[in-house]
Amino acid sequence: MIEIFLVFLLWQLRKYKVKSIKNTTNGKNFFLCCCFLMFGMTMALRKYTVGTDAATYYRMYQNIAQSSSLTQALKVSQIPSAIVYVGMHYCITRIVYFPQLGMFVNSLVIAVGFFEFIKRKSKDYCLSCVLFIGLTLFYESMNGTRQFMAISLAINAFAILEKDRKNYKGWLLFILAVGIHNTIITFALSYLGVVITKRCKNIRKIHSISTLVSVCGAMLFTAGVQIIVRIFPYYEMYVNGKNPAQVFASSGKGRIVILYLILFAVLTAASLLVGKKSKPDGMEAYHFGCTFCLVMGMIFSKNVLMSRILWPFLALLVVYLPNLLKQCANIKNRKLLYVISLCLPLAYSMLHLIEDKSGIVPYIPFWQK
Repeated sequence: MIEIFLVFLLWQLRKYKVKSIKNTTNGKNFFLCCCFLMFGMTMALRKYTVGTDAATYYRMYQNIAQSSSLTQALKVSQIPSAIVYVGMHYCITRIVYFPQLGMFVNSLVIAVGFFEFIKRKSKDYCLSCVLFIGLTLFYESMNGTRQFMAISLAINAFAILEKDRKNYKGWLLFILAVGIHNTIITFALSYLGVVITKRCKNIRKIHSISTLVSVCGAMLFTAGVQIIVRIFPYYEMYVNGKNPAQVFASSGKGRIVILYLILFAVLTAASLLVGKKSKPDGMEAYHFGCTFCLVMGMIFSKNVLMSRILWPFLALLVVYLPNLLKQCANIKNRKLLYVISLCLPLAYSMLHLIEDKSGIVPYIPFWQK
């Protein structure tokens, strides 16, 4: 609650310019910097018990530190496919060893990645920060830390590659992301948005085709899950019906369906309300990824594996939804959609916290026993 309040309070900084010895910083950029400094420090200074998977990564960091070689580190980490993640921590522990440092580095990657993505693509930093919290991405980053490190790199890779698919920086970021968490490979589907945009310049057609493709993709999902499980057996526990997290009541009693349904309605309404005279702002390629996330999320809300796979697609909404709302011609309708986009995710995230879905309640700093 304090952090949400501070996001709105700090938004007043947009009116000012911050001067330093060498240059002057735009007030909006300073606001975004303050917000992600707050988010990043919250992630970095938490105790290893805060976050469902945090203790696992904490112990993994200790095991890597005790390894005599990178090969051994990959073995003791039990995630040999995450060579970038393990290699990074192996190199760090060769220089200095401090148990909390692993948590700090992980948090830094996530915070800087999302900061750069929002700064690069969003036209409304305040709403983007609220969505980062409200869509529970902030909370889940303290749960599925390694996956969110990969997401923070992958979304920036997409921001580069959707403009220039031959850009080596974008490919390097994506390869590093895959080397941190292999499920990020599925995020490559977001590039379909670029293909669809090239063939359809009208946002309404883009929305219709994106929805149709997403529904067709949902029909093929069951077969796809079986393939993923065979390649990565670890994820079988999420689809074999034995994991308690798969029970519908234990995954939010269907609230995620309501959240995604209303967000899909907002996305549809905004697509219809875009002014005919509005010029494309270059963000249309993000539409498919957002639509895919909401459609698949509604249909497969009970599947925990699918919810995790959709996290990077959900991150696209953080920048795309504010930008799309800016293009709505009717001011009253725009304000209504804005209020829904602001209030609904915050209400959802509060319920998420109350039921402690990410294991981050109560919050404890690392120095507290």
